Amino acid sequence: MRSPYTPLIILSTQQLGIDKFINHTNHITLVSSLDLAKKPYLIAQGVYDGHSEMSIILENNPENELIAMEIANQFDQECILLTDNEGTGILKYLDGRDTVKLGSINVSGKKPDGDYTYVGNTGEYITFK
Repeated sequence: MRSPYTPLIILSTQQLGIDKFINHTNHITLVSSLDLAKKPYLIAQGVYDGHSEMSIILENNPENELIAMEIANQFDQECILLTDNEGTGILKYLDGRDTVKLGSINVSGKKPDGDYTYVGNTGEYITFK
Protein backbone atom coordinates (compact mmCIF):
# COMPACT_ATOMS: atom_id res chain seq x y z
CA MET A 1 0.00 0.00 0.00
CA ARG A 2 1.36 3.40 -1.00
CA SER A 3 1.90 5.90 1.81
CA PRO A 4 -0.20 9.07 1.59
CA TYR A 5 1.16 12.06 -0.31
CA THR A 6 1.62 15.40 1.34
CA PRO A 7 -1.32 17.43 -0.01
CA LEU A 8 -0.12 20.54 -1.88
CA ILE A 9 -1.39 23.83 -3.24
CA ILE A 10 0.29 25.26 -6.33
CA LEU A 11 -0.50 28.81 -7.36
CA SER A 12 0.87 31.74 -9.30
CA THR A 13 0.35 35.49 -9.46
CA GLN A 14 1.41 35.81 -13.08
CA GLN A 15 -0.95 36.99 -15.80
CA LEU A 16 -0.75 36.85 -19.58
CA GLY A 17 -0.47 40.18 -21.33
CA ILE A 18 0.98 41.92 -18.27
CA ASP A 19 4.42 43.52 -18.29
CA LYS A 20 7.16 41.15 -17.06
CA PHE A 21 8.22 43.67 -14.41
CA ILE A 22 4.69 43.79 -12.98
CA ASN A 23 4.47 39.98 -12.97
CA HIS A 24 7.83 39.80 -11.20
CA THR A 25 6.73 42.44 -8.67
CA ASN A 26 3.50 40.52 -8.01
CA HIS A 27 5.50 37.34 -7.36
CA ILE A 28 7.84 39.17 -4.94
CA THR A 29 4.78 40.63 -3.17
CA LEU A 30 3.37 37.12 -2.74
CA VAL A 31 6.66 35.75 -1.40
CA SER A 32 7.06 38.69 1.00
CA SER A 33 3.51 38.23 2.28
CA LEU A 34 4.12 34.53 2.93
CA ASP A 35 7.39 35.38 4.70
CA LEU A 36 5.62 37.91 6.94
CA ALA A 37 2.90 35.38 7.74
CA LYS A 38 5.63 32.79 8.48
CA LYS A 39 4.07 30.38 5.99
CA PRO A 40 6.49 27.77 4.67
CA TYR A 41 6.54 27.50 0.86
CA LEU A 42 8.63 26.37 -2.07
CA ILE A 43 9.29 28.45 -5.16
CA ALA A 44 8.67 26.61 -8.40
CA GLN A 45 8.69 27.27 -12.12
CA GLY A 46 5.62 26.07 -13.93
CA VAL A 47 4.12 25.77 -17.37
CA TYR A 48 0.33 26.15 -17.58
CA ASP A 49 -1.51 26.10 -20.91
CA GLY A 50 1.87 26.44 -22.60
CA HIS A 51 2.90 29.59 -20.70
CA SER A 52 5.81 29.72 -18.27
CA GLU A 53 5.14 31.17 -14.81
CA MET A 54 6.73 31.42 -11.39
CA SER A 55 4.71 29.46 -8.85
CA ILE A 56 4.48 28.88 -5.13
CA ILE A 57 3.86 25.54 -3.44
CA LEU A 58 2.15 25.44 -0.04
CA GLU A 59 0.98 22.58 2.15
CA ASN A 60 -2.70 21.95 1.43
CA ASN A 61 -4.73 22.55 4.58
CA PRO A 62 -7.93 24.57 5.15
CA GLU A 63 -6.09 27.72 6.29
CA ASN A 64 -3.64 27.69 3.38
CA GLU A 65 -6.41 26.93 0.88
CA LEU A 66 -8.29 30.01 2.06
CA ILE A 67 -5.11 32.10 1.77
CA ALA A 68 -4.40 30.68 -1.71
CA MET A 69 -7.92 31.48 -2.90
CA GLU A 70 -7.59 35.05 -1.60
CA ILE A 71 -4.21 35.46 -3.32
CA ALA A 72 -5.53 34.00 -6.56
CA ASN A 73 -8.49 36.38 -6.44
CA GLN A 74 -6.24 39.38 -5.66
CA PHE A 75 -4.04 38.61 -8.67
CA ASP A 76 -6.92 37.71 -11.01
CA GLN A 77 -6.00 34.05 -11.39
CA GLU A 78 -8.34 31.55 -13.04
CA CYS A 79 -7.69 28.72 -10.57
CA ILE A 80 -5.37 27.08 -8.06
CA LEU A 81 -4.02 23.54 -8.29
CA LEU A 82 -4.59 21.27 -5.29
CA THR A 83 -3.40 17.77 -4.58
CA ASP A 84 -4.93 15.47 -2.00
CA ASN A 85 -3.30 12.81 0.18
CA GLU A 86 -3.90 10.23 -2.57
CA GLY A 87 -1.89 12.30 -5.06
CA THR A 88 -4.84 13.39 -7.19
CA GLY A 89 -4.49 16.80 -8.86
CA ILE A 90 -7.52 19.09 -8.85
CA LEU A 91 -8.01 22.49 -10.46
CA LYS A 92 -10.22 24.66 -8.23
CA TYR A 93 -11.69 27.62 -10.11
CA LEU A 94 -12.41 30.98 -8.52
CA ASP A 95 -15.50 31.67 -10.62
CA GLY A 96 -17.50 28.78 -9.16
CA ARG A 97 -17.01 26.34 -12.04
CA ASP A 98 -16.83 22.70 -11.08
CA THR A 99 -13.39 21.47 -10.08
CA VAL A 100 -11.47 19.47 -12.67
CA LYS A 101 -9.56 16.33 -11.70
CA LEU A 102 -6.22 16.13 -13.46
CA GLY A 103 -5.36 12.56 -12.54
CA SER A 104 -2.59 11.13 -10.40
CA ILE A 105 0.56 13.00 -9.52
CA ASN A 106 3.74 11.96 -11.30
CA VAL A 107 7.11 13.14 -9.97
CA SER A 108 10.15 12.74 -12.20
CA GLY A 109 13.64 14.10 -12.67
CA LYS A 110 13.05 14.33 -16.44
CA LYS A 111 11.51 17.45 -18.01
CA PRO A 112 8.14 16.48 -19.50
CA ASP A 113 6.28 17.84 -22.49
CA GLY A 114 3.20 19.97 -21.76
CA ASP A 115 2.18 21.45 -18.42
CA TYR A 116 4.36 20.85 -15.37
CA THR A 117 5.69 22.35 -12.16
CA TYR A 118 9.45 22.26 -11.62
CA VAL A 119 10.66 22.34 -8.02
CA GLY A 120 14.21 23.65 -8.10
CA ASN A 121 15.00 22.64 -4.51
CA THR A 122 14.51 18.97 -5.38
CA GLY A 123 15.15 18.99 -9.15
CA GLU A 124 11.77 17.31 -9.68
CA TYR A 125 9.03 17.89 -12.23
CA ILE A 126 5.42 17.44 -11.11
CA THR A 127 2.82 16.43 -13.69
CA PHE A 128 -0.55 14.72 -13.58
CA LYS A 129 -1.80 11.84 -15.70
